[in-house]
Amino acid sequence: MGYQPKIIRGKVKGTGYPIDGRELLFSLWDYDNYESYHLSGWRDDDDEAVMLTIHQSEEEAGLCGFNTLEDFARAWEEGEYEAEGAFCLAPDNVDVSEIIQEEKRSSTDRLTVKVFPNDKDYALKCMCSFARNGEVDDVDGCEDFCSLREGECDGCGFQEAFNRLAAYENTGLTPNEITALKSDNARLHKLLEELTDTLRKDSTSQ
Repeated sequence: MGYQPKIIRGKVKGTGYPIDGRELLFSLWDYDNYESYHLSGWRDDDDEAVMLTIHQSEEEAGLCGFNTLEDFARAWEEGEYEAEGAFCLAPDNVDVSEIIQEEKRSSTDRLTVKVFPNDKDYALKCMCSFARNGEVDDVDGCEDFCSLREGECDGCGFQEAFNRLAAYENTGLTPNEITALKSDNARLHKLLEELTDTLRKDSTSQ
């Protein structure tokens, strides 16, 4: 299971939007350093207030693609509305009443990514920018830490570190799982040696 954000239920306050006083679901994400509460769910009886809030916020931002509130409401009701982006509030505007889910991280979440699909080299995700298709668009940083010219990474200590980390991540196992496997392997080898020794002794005694 991959990364899952923290999800809370909280009462909205001080926004001036129709959702003030409503308890809604919000998610908190690591990619924005948990600085915003992202609207992620609401009860049926809060639907109209949420709809009016989204319409108002998009109007204020100049992002609303509908000529009238009636057109917006019709698209919302018929499931044809597509959000222009996430609706977020500052933490000061949400009083948390319940934690629905704590943040969850997979112990095997990758830190590395292939620079190009057919390339043998990897880089740290934090040093990369990504295109909309999810592929690496650009890699920054190496030239800030070594004197090698761009593209000449053979023998680079950073590149070796990236590749070794990627080799570990490609196993899909955590360090604890690898340690357990090594322990199991050693135990099985010992049992095999004991069994072989016993069979040898039995064969000699016959």
